[in-house]
This record gives sequence, C-alpha cells and structure tokens, in this order.
Amino acid sequence: MNLTVLYAEDDERTRKEIGEILCLKIQKVLTAKDGAEALELFKKNSVDFVISDYRMPKRSGNELCRAIKEIQPQVPFVLLTAFNDTELLTGAIDVGVDKFLQKPLEINQFTNLLKDVENKIALRLSLEKSCEKEKSKLIKKANSDPMRGISNKMFLLQRLETLLQYSQREEDIISVIFFDIDNFKHINGEYGHMYADRLLVKLTELVKKHIRKDDLFGRWGGDEFVIVVKEHSKEAVLKFVDKLYRVINGHNWSDDMGITVTLGVAFNDGKIDAKELVSQADFKMLEAKKMGKNRWQD
Repeated sequence: MNLTVLYAEDDERTRKEIGEILCLKIQKVLTAKDGAEALELFKKNSVDFVISDYRMPKRSGNELCRAIKEIQPQVPFVLLTAFNDTELLTGAIDVGVDKFLQKPLEINQFTNLLKDVENKIALRLSLEKSCEKEKSKLIKKANSDPMRGISNKMFLLQRLETLLQYSQREEDIISVIFFDIDNFKHINGEYGHMYADRLLVKLTELVKKHIRKDDLFGRWGGDEFVIVVKEHSKEAVLKFVDKLYRVINGHNWSDDMGITVTLGVAFNDGKIDAKELVSQADFKMLEAKKMGKNRWQD
C-alpha cells in the first residue's frame, strides 16, 4: 500500500512484531513508544492513518486520538485494546476513534482492517479531487460572462486593481480599452435578440484571436467590452488599438450585416483606481461617438 501509517505502542515486543507486519504491507511505517512521541511524529510527517494502543504513558490512545483529530479530522484512527469495557469504547467513540481491534491480534483480522482503511482513504482522496475540480469550475464560472466565456465585470475590476497596484511599483503602462458596437440598439430592435447575441459572440471570438495571452478581455455589460493591456509605452498601446479597430471594422461578417465599433483608451497616469480608469476609457469612447462613431479616441 502506498501509504504512511503511524503506529504507537508502549510494549517494545508488541511494537516490533506489529511493526514488522505493517512494513510488509505499508510503504512507510512510523513507530512511537508513547502518545507524546506519536503526536510529535504526526505533526512532522504526512500520515495517512494512525494505529494506537489504548493504554500508553504520557498520552493514552484516546488522548492521542483527540489531539490528532483536532489537527486533521479526516485521518482514520484505529485503537488497539486488550479491554472490553463499554465505557472505554464509548469514550473512544466520543474522541473520534474510527475502528477498534481487540488484543491479541489475529493476522487475518488485521489484514482485513488494513484493506478497509486503504479503501476508505482512496475513496476520500477521490472525493477530495472531485470537489477540487468542481470548486475550480465554480470559480471559473463566477469569474466569467455566462454567454461569452470571457471575464465578467467583477473579475475585470479585481484583476485591474491588482495590476494597477503592481504598476505603481514597476512603472508599467496599464491601459483600458473600452468599446461597443455602433447602433447596437437599432440592430437589436430591427433583427431581434438572437441575431444580436450571435453578433456579440462572433465579435468576442474575433477579438480573442487578436489579443495577446496576457491581455485581459471581458464583457462590461450589454454590448460593452473592456480590454486591459500592459505595455512598455503608450505608443505601443495605441498601435495595438488601431490594429484592433481595423481588424473588427474590416472583418468579413459573411451573412451578417457589417458592424463597426467605437473605442476609447485611458492610461494609468498617476494614482488611479480600477473603476476610475474604466470610466475614463468609457468617457473617451463617448467622445469618439460624438465625433461620428466608427473610430477610436485616446
């Protein structure tokens, strides 16, 4: 078994005999002569399960179990005892003991116990792995726009705020590009929501193909989109904006009507927070629209 077991037993002969059996079946076996030593070994090692005698100096099996369960509640704890005392067993259950074995041990019974513990650990690890995958999916879903598979407004602001904090120390140029589709309300009203949504999806896919891996792209709301770019100069950012503008407005939209976009660009000049930077880019876009749309403004 590819596991690590901690075995605590104060009787040296018994500890040696059971330790040898464990070494035949378990990859790594840690042994302790009392409860205090066992607890220290547990704290210093990655232990998959614990086997302990009930009566030991310094810490009893119950006391050891209670201390270990406080550190790592899911670790299986097996208690060995020569006593068949109902009060003893009840107390052991109260502190979290998972299994009991009566001394003297029978080899078959002990082997079956090890198999049972291994199966339970494998099941727990499988469930934990599954939960981690589900957690990752939920985080990704929470940070994404549900219809386009790109970042949503909340995640955009969080990431932008982090970038701005770093930029103050590293003097990076952080820019926000804010854009939307010209006359989108007319398109929506004239051709319907399904057609308009299809345009938004196609626009999203087009933009994703022409931005870099490190650029942050997301939907602000409706037909409004934001791209966050980190560059070495403003000139490099404006060159990128002009290229993106030409790509979108020169794209062959096949059976769809041609669309144009208007873009606004803002830079992190001085100390500025994420919301204010996006607002400045939005304002630049509105200025461009007043000049006739289908253009970009910095």
